Amino acid sequence: PDELRQFECPLCEANSTAYGKYLKAIEVGNDFEKKQFSEISLRFKANDCYIVRVIDRDHEEDGPKFWRINAHTKKKDGLYDQIMSIYNGRLEETKDSPNPTNIFDLETGKDLKITVTRVENNKKTSTIMDCGEKTPLHADEETAIKWLENNEVKWYEAYSVKAYEYLQIVGEGKVPFFDKKENVWITEEAWREKYQKSRVSDNDLKDALNGGVAVNIPNKDYVAPTTAPITENKATTTTAPTTKVVTKVDEIPVENAGTVEGTGTEEIKVEDMD
Repeated sequence: PDELRQFECPLCEANSTAYGKYLKAIEVGNDFEKKQFSEISLRFKANDCYIVRVIDRDHEEDGPKFWRINAHTKKKDGLYDQIMSIYNGRLEETKDSPNPTNIFDLETGKDLKITVTRVENNKKTSTIMDCGEKTPLHADEETAIKWLENNEVKWYEAYSVKAYEYLQIVGEGKVPFFDKKENVWITEEAWREKYQKSRVSDNDLKDALNGGVAVNIPNKDYVAPTTAPITENKATTTTAPTTKVVTKVDEIPVENAGTVEGTGTEEIKVEDMD
């Protein structure tokens, strides 16, 4: 969001500082600090991700929803990698055709079915395939245009954005508590020193840990929508290990993307993500 562009990323700063100390430890041959700062650097390393707008085919009446996925995984088997593999594969297969297949096309794109299942240790694994027929975003052109032009809710209103102070405290390896009276994040130590002498209820303690607000952005507070976004780790459409959802992803520039996630078994109509 524009409100955050003026701020540096405290976790990125923590990553950079730790990585510098990691390199220094290698230089002087300090194995203990090498391991220590390597772990800290990896802990605060930023992961690229995308946020795209989608249409849940089982709930088209809801209109566009936000869907977040990680950009890449180490094994190249994440949803983004699988989607792009299908995109490149279909394009290559039909490159000599008068109308090459572009699964992201608004008029002749394809639905994607995503199956998310729980495996060993309650971890999730995702597989994705494209459906056979090519279909438009919506048969009714006016509805499709309405979906594409619907920008009432921003991605950072659907996903919680933490305040700079919150991230800064986390980057220092401390626990952030929310001071409701001052409307600011402070360390657990500072919060307890300030309020521990007075009688603190369990609800007050819970609010301090959770922040007492859905989203807290410097200079402006946003309240997250009541409908949660679809995520790769937690499906909003079902709580079962496998379910079925149909979604159509509309065109959105990569520079406007942030992150993508989803759970269950989902059928998705994907449009241009580039």
